[in-house]
Amino acid sequence: LKPAIQNYAWGKKGTESLVAQLSDPKGDSIDSKTPYAELWMGSHPSGMAQVVKDTKHIPIIDFIQSDYEKILGKKVVERLPESSKKGNLPFLFKVLSVNQALSIQAHPDKKLAEQLHAKDPKHYQDDNHKPELAIALTPFEALCGFRSSIVLPKLLKDAIEKEASINLPDKIIKDKEVLKKSFSIVMKMDDSLVSSLVKQHASDIANSQEEADRLFLRLNGVYPGDVGCFAVYFLNIVTLKVGEALLLTPNEPHAYLDGNCVECMACSNNVVRAGLTPKFKDVDTLCSCLTYSQTSFEDTMFLKGQNVENGVSLYQPPSSIPEFKVFRVSGVSSYSWKPIDTVAVALVIDGNGSSESGDLTKGDCFLIPANTSFSISNASSLCLFIATANM
Repeated sequence: LKPAIQNYAWGKKGTESLVAQLSDPKGDSIDSKTPYAELWMGSHPSGMAQVVKDTKHIPIIDFIQSDYEKILGKKVVERLPESSKKGNLPFLFKVLSVNQALSIQAHPDKKLAEQLHAKDPKHYQDDNHKPELAIALTPFEALCGFRSSIVLPKLLKDAIEKEASINLPDKIIKDKEVLKKSFSIVMKMDDSLVSSLVKQHASDIANSQEEADRLFLRLNGVYPGDVGCFAVYFLNIVTLKVGEALLLTPNEPHAYLDGNCVECMACSNNVVRAGLTPKFKDVDTLCSCLTYSQTSFEDTMFLKGQNVENGVSLYQPPSSIPEFKVFRVSGVSSYSWKPIDTVAVALVIDGNGSSESGDLTKGDCFLIPANTSFSISNASSLCLFIATANM
C-alpha cells in the first residue's frame, strides 16, 4: 500500500516527522518547511491509500470492491454489509507526528454523526462514529477526559459566576450539571472577554511551576488568547510512555499535544472542535454532546497491551467497538501471521526483515486479505504494527 499524507499545520516538519520518514525513508522528497502530520492507511475519501500493483496505483476502495467478500472476510461483510459493499475497510489506521496541540475536540457517536452529516456534510463528511485508539511511539502528551476533581483558577471561576449568576463550589466533583454549565459558559464566552482573561491569567501564573499552569502558558504561546487554553484546568493531563495507549470513546473531550503515535479508529473523519484551532469550530455541538463524566485517566481511558506471544502485544477495545484492534510486534527475529477471517493492514515502523514478497524495511505498508498468512524471517530491530477488525 501507498498511504496518504496529511500536511496539517500542527505536524512535525521535514525529517523531524516520523510521518515524513515513513513515507519517504530515503528523504529524497521531504521538504524541511512542510509539516507532515498524519499517515493514513485506509479507505476514507479524505485520504485514501493506494494499492500498488506493478507500476499501477489503484485506490484501495476500488481494489476491495473487485472482490470485497474475499478481501474483507465474512465476519466484516456480515457485521458491516453496506460499508463493505462500497469497498471500505472497517478501520482507519494512522501514524501521527504531533508538534503542537491539536484542537479541543470530541468525536460523535453513530446517531449524532448521522445527524451532523445530514445537516452539514461540508464539515462532517461521513455518517460514522469514531472511537479511536492511540499507541505511543515516543512519550506522548495529551489532554483527555474530565478530571475527577476540578479546581478552576479564581479568575476563571469568578468570570463564570458573573456570566451565569451562579455560585460554583471550590471543587467540581461528579456533578454533571455544574460541570456542563461551567465548561459551556467558558467555551461560549465572548472572544474579547476570553482574550483579556487569558492575558491576565498568563501574567498571574508567569512564575508558577504547577503542571496545568505551565501547560496553559505553553498553549497560549502557540494559540494566544484562545479559549482552549483554559481546558487544561478541566481535563486530565497525561503523558503516555512508549507502548502505552489510550482509548477514546465517542463524546469524550481530548486534545493531543506532542509526540508520535500509531492511531486506529472506525472509518471516519468526524471531529467536533471548540478551541486551539483555525479550523471550523462547532462549539454548541461540542458542549451539548459531551458525556461530562469525571474519572481518572487510568480508570477509563488507559489501555495496556496484552502480551499474547513472545514479542507480540494486543491492544483490544471492548467488543462494543468491533471495527478495530491492533497488534504490536517488536524484538523478534521471526514472526508468523496466522490466517483469520478479517482483513488487516500492516506497517513497518522500524527495522527490517524478509518475507515471501521480498525484503521489508521501515515505511513498508501492506494489505493482508482475510484468511491469508504471511511470515517474516531474519528480522533485525523490527517494530511492526498490524490493524485488523475486532471480530
